[in-house]
Amino acid sequence: MGRIASGLASALTPQARHYLVSKPIIFSVDQADRIASVNREWTRFAQANGGAAVLPARVLGQELWTQIADETVQEIYRLMLSRARAGFLVRFSYRCDSPSFRRTFTMTVSLRKSGWVQFASLLTAEEARPPVVLLEGVPRDQRMITVCSWCQRVRLTDGTWVPVEEAVERMQYLQAASFPRVTHGICLTCMTGVLEQLAKPG
Repeated sequence: MGRIASGLASALTPQARHYLVSKPIIFSVDQADRIASVNREWTRFAQANGGAAVLPARVLGQELWTQIADETVQEIYRLMLSRARAGFLVRFSYRCDSPSFRRTFTMTVSLRKSGWVQFASLLTAEEARPPVVLLEGVPRDQRMITVCSWCQRVRLTDGTWVPVEEAVERMQYLQAASFPRVTHGICLTCMTGVLEQLAKPG
């Protein structure tokens, strides 16, 4: 989901630490799809997790689409914006893990009186796990690996999607001197589910 769309995932995943989120993390976009505001919790979360790339000074005034690298995820967010602007509430769950915690957020997308669309993410579950080296702040090379913005599964070279812990083992990253850079997309299972949800009336 890129830096913005996965609740800071692209910017935060390599360095993310345990952080208790008690209030929604919110950003809003204006009628031109520019990031118009972020709340205090957004800033706190970014500062606590090494997310300099998504601090307010870096993102305010920027088009949302510059923060979402994957074209399929961009299209899903365009559908979400269109539905919200038509007066419908959009709500979905997604994973935004740190190296040592599995975290599930619920995002609510809604139209505000100002005409802006608000994206509010609330932490709904957090589970400790052994640290995942692929998500740590380790040396990175020029290779790229794609993580699903919704379920956090990793796409292997054969096109299959597996949990990040399995990907580390199967791709032998534990023995590697450097690691690929992490980018975000969406797996077929999650894409199908999201599109079905967006197609529901009301």
